[in-house]
Amino acid sequence: MTKSCYILELSVEPGGARRGDLYAYSQWPDLRRSIEHEFLNTDPMFVAMAADLAVFYGETIGIWVIDGGRAESFVDLHPFLRARVEGSRAVALDDEEGLEQLAPPDGFVTKAEFEIDWDGIREALPPLAGRLLAAGEWTAIEWDRSRFDFPTYLSITDALGFGHTDAENGDADTPTEED
Repeated sequence: MTKSCYILELSVEPGGARRGDLYAYSQWPDLRRSIEHEFLNTDPMFVAMAADLAVFYGETIGIWVIDGGRAESFVDLHPFLRARVEGSRAVALDDEEGLEQLAPPDGFVTKAEFEIDWDGIREALPPLAGRLLAAGEWTAIEWDRSRFDFPTYLSITDALGFGHTDAENGDADTPTEED
């Protein structure tokens, strides 16, 4: 059965780094928790790694809007995220010129912070229609490759389950409060 949900995608094409995490939820608190886990994590090294991928590897960071099993739109989160790397000024992730000015010492980020425009993200997300994806459920996913011309791990699946899927390694799980 086809259902509606949002899918947070955090991915990097194969190259210097690889990542393909998809988080399928139908409620804002679940999405927000996943975004917070990535960018506001209490582990500073986790946040430094997130900054490395987001700032220097061109990570895809966005939310797919799936209505009735069909990918209807993609909300790019780069304009809603700002990063500080190694004590730099905060730079929006869609500011290519500003990002070019950032360079981690010795090629590795060791300290980073993010600011998130939560209101902007909420306003950019349209409401879902139809039957919503719930815990323990899966939905078929159809999408028109001609409408979304950018790298995405959504392209390698025709169904997705509620919660987290590591599309790069083929693992599906649902994050817990401890994650």
